[in-house]
Amino acid sequence: MKALLLSLAGAAAAYITVGNQRIDHAIYAEHEPKLVVGGEITGTESRPRPAAAEDYPADVGFAFRVDSVVLGDPSFAGKTLELSVTAFDWPESLLPFRKGERCALVLDARGNALSTVVPVARPVLPRAKDGAGAKLVLKEELLAVLRQETRPDRQRSLILEATPLLSKTDKLALIPFAASKNAWLRRAALAALVYSTKERGWIDAARVDIERFIAANEPNAMIDNPDGRPGFAPFPLLFTNYFFLTPNWDEAEKADALFYAPLFRAIAHSKIGWTYWEQGIGGLCLTGTRADAAFLYSCYRDLRSKKVRSEPAWVGNNQRRDILQGLSRIFSIGLPSYTEHDFLKDEENQRRKAVAALLREKIIAKE
Repeated sequence: MKALLLSLAGAAAAYITVGNQRIDHAIYAEHEPKLVVGGEITGTESRPRPAAAEDYPADVGFAFRVDSVVLGDPSFAGKTLELSVTAFDWPESLLPFRKGERCALVLDARGNALSTVVPVARPVLPRAKDGAGAKLVLKEELLAVLRQETRPDRQRSLILEATPLLSKTDKLALIPFAASKNAWLRRAALAALVYSTKERGWIDAARVDIERFIAANEPNAMIDNPDGRPGFAPFPLLFTNYFFLTPNWDEAEKADALFYAPLFRAIAHSKIGWTYWEQGIGGLCLTGTRADAAFLYSCYRDLRSKKVRSEPAWVGNNQRRDILQGLSRIFSIGLPSYTEHDFLKDEENQRRKAVAALLREKIIAKE
């Protein structure tokens, strides 16, 4: 442990701090193989940087005894790993960083770089044959810990960690939390139920939650985070729970996004700064229907005429392109998808075709 920390203490290069990665992203079939191990933290150590590097945080590391190998090289069983977490934002609300804590770790195949920390209930975890099996093992551990936990802040953290892994069969474990008096715990449970079940009842409940949150908070105001610390922007906190509404989806997630159209619609009509465009309009471009076409085109016209002065500086060319692509999807126009540079050269042609479809369908009466 000491040798590891001393070797890092002399490094003066800039570093990037990373958070606890989502389990479904850390264990992803198309990425390099992972090592998933269960065991116990047997020691932690923190050494302040020398004066020449005083602006950097302390070098932090821990020792971890591997009791079981869920995925990866089975020869790691019984070994003690020495790992650096200087640039890793340890999820304290999920698991304390201290000796004696039992958990699972998702690491690179060589057991060097830490991606994800997962609390566990069992002292020994079963072996999985592949990544899908490993994610199932970790999901069952999270749900088992959730059943034992009584503190709302940790219950929320456990639900957020488990949500990307959940299926419809897990909803009975979540329903009690959807009635919690703790607003952030209730919100996390609602988001988990929407994501895992895609049921209209839970989607409607989430829509009401989102609309009430938007009505109660100004985009530029600061609020307390779920742990009670002040000074946080409200909407990034909101979408920490409703993470699946952020439009950076792969093809599988785009198919699921169709279920969330009522949520995108509520956000889009809120006109709350960057969120209105990023989650709202961005989502409707992929999921909206004929009923959304007039609204989408009005947003395009606002951007085109530059009448909208309160939008973030980055809103512009790409958003106009995405809206025309959304209208193309709704009316099956077949507009080609371009890069920003090529789109600008063909924008007027695409706009005319979108307007022709709107006129033909009697969505608008005139240009």
